[in-house]
Amino acid sequence: MFDELTNNAIAEISSSYGSKAPINDKLIDNYILTLDFATIQQPSYFQSIIPLVNQTLLDSAYPTIDPTGILIKLLGKILSYLSFKQVLEYYPADFILENLFSSSASSIICLKILTLNIHESETKDFLSFNHVITKLLTVFFKETTPISVLNSIESLVSAINSKEGHLLEECTEILSSVRKSNNTILLARLLDLLLILTDKFNLDMKMYNFEREEIAKFMDDPLFLILLIQFYVNLTGSDVNIDESIANVLILFKKGEFDDIVDSEVAELIAAMSYHSYDSILSNFEVFKSYNFIKIYEKDEVELKLLSKSNPEVVYTLNASIYDDVLKHLPLLDHAYLPILLNFIASPNIWTSLQTKLTNERLESLSKDKLYQLLLAMSRYNHSKEYLFNNLPNIMSNEVIGSDIRNNDIWKIKLQILENLKRSDDVPGAHFWETKIEGCYNLMKFGQSYKHVQPKVEVIDDTM
Repeated sequence: MFDELTNNAIAEISSSYGSKAPINDKLIDNYILTLDFATIQQPSYFQSIIPLVNQTLLDSAYPTIDPTGILIKLLGKILSYLSFKQVLEYYPADFILENLFSSSASSIICLKILTLNIHESETKDFLSFNHVITKLLTVFFKETTPISVLNSIESLVSAINSKEGHLLEECTEILSSVRKSNNTILLARLLDLLLILTDKFNLDMKMYNFEREEIAKFMDDPLFLILLIQFYVNLTGSDVNIDESIANVLILFKKGEFDDIVDSEVAELIAAMSYHSYDSILSNFEVFKSYNFIKIYEKDEVELKLLSKSNPEVVYTLNASIYDDVLKHLPLLDHAYLPILLNFIASPNIWTSLQTKLTNERLESLSKDKLYQLLLAMSRYNHSKEYLFNNLPNIMSNEVIGSDIRNNDIWKIKLQILENLKRSDDVPGAHFWETKIEGCYNLMKFGQSYKHVQPKVEVIDDTM
């Protein structure tokens, strides 16, 4: 009746449904990968497979039959070939409305239908007329709603674009209600939803901003505080003005109000801020001043993270003495401090001082993994490339060019180093190494040392 792959998939679904045994998800997943227009154009294809999948999804034993959710994935792929009007032939509007808000497998089916066809005028009319989004958010903010349904609702909201923001306007009341609550489970869901909504339509900024007193209320719930700070990390660089909330977080951070685990997340927030336009706030709170790094000599996690993840140029701009006061006194080639060195290589201003620590002799004493991490960082910037080309001839000859690397991870790093160094036309000293770099790169990449060869599979020995 159908092609062999379709017959095999139908047989597997039927067999699992009949025996209530777990389905062969690999077989179904492989079938999904082969689905194309030729498959779905087979006579009676939709009429045969959609009802079969439906009866399985709606069976009480569905969780046992399909523990990985592969049938939901299959149904989504099948329905993607149909318009909303065509879908209604298999799932009438009454069926969708009856099951959409049920927090079950049938709800996921209906959500998938709407998500796939969200941009069609018929779908948008259906959503508006039936106030679907508001009702869905009522389900979303029930503590008992399964994660699978929560994810499906988020997928639907994510699919709505800014031109369709009117579909969400009637939801502000329920969002505001949750925002005013102290239920951290629901507030965490709200934060996830707000990230999705930022570019959909204009919400009151009070939805995004937490007062200092509000934040302080959750001091006994560090998990929620972590989620809140991660929320602000995700919003850095967006059009949402979160300056007031960030300031509130930094006030509590500077006062030592947070647990250590929360402080670590604040360090992530500061690092994210340093790569966007928050220099004035960072300056006001003096987070990069030298006196804030007293505990770094004890390998304090927060201070290590601040210097290894923050934008090194911003750190230097806000504290030009960071090298003389702090970095100069750290054993930067030690394991704990190496990420700081790798980070500050990116700063031309700091590099002038750092390079004095990186002699041929010092680098030759490093372990291979540490050395190649360092060389990879140096290969990314013209100022450090110039130093590598002109001041580290032994490292260039013996490691970048001449080393015979057998460890697969380090081999990949070396290949990336060579790729970076190949792009060095304007770097003083590059011309001397150009031919050797090209030859080594071709040998590693293609198995030959000459140019313009055809790529072939390179077998890499994983042993040291």
